[in-house]
Formats: sequence, C-alpha cells, structure tokens
Amino acid sequence: MSEIGDVWDALYSGPTSVDLRARSDLMILIQERLTSRAISVEQAARLVKVDPAAVSDLLSGKIDLFTAEELRSILGKLLDDQ
Repeated sequence: MSEIGDVWDALYSGPTSVDLRARSDLMILIQERLTSRAISVEQAARLVKVDPAAVSDLLSGKIDLFTAEELRSILGKLLDDQ
C-alpha cells in the first residue's frame, strides 16, 4: 500500500490537487488575518472590496467558490492594509 502525501493528493491527482492545496493555503491565511482583526463581516468586506456574502463564504471555508487568483487578490488587500 502506498503512502498518501496529504488529503488533496488522496482526493485528486495532478494539477487539481496542486490548485486545491494552493487555494486551501490561501484561504487559511485569509481566515487567520480576518479573525485576528476582530472586525465584522461587513468591515472585512469593505476592506478587501468584496461583498459580505463572499467574506462569510471565505470564513466558512467554501473553497469551491473561489479561484486561487481571487484568493491571492483578497490576501494582497489584507497585507496592503497592515
């Protein structure tokens, strides 16, 4: 029996697992930065220039709703605001 590197490798193979891993890592970073600020969903939405529903989806871990590029953009806005 072969070893599996991580959960994404177990579920998907090839470029899909790389993309999911990248989106997962980005989403975790965004979640950590948003929750550490202790701001409302509405405030976070204004900060990263998305609607509140998208922030709620991010905080809920709905990874399938975001591309890696969208997540990079959101993270960039958070880092620019430090």
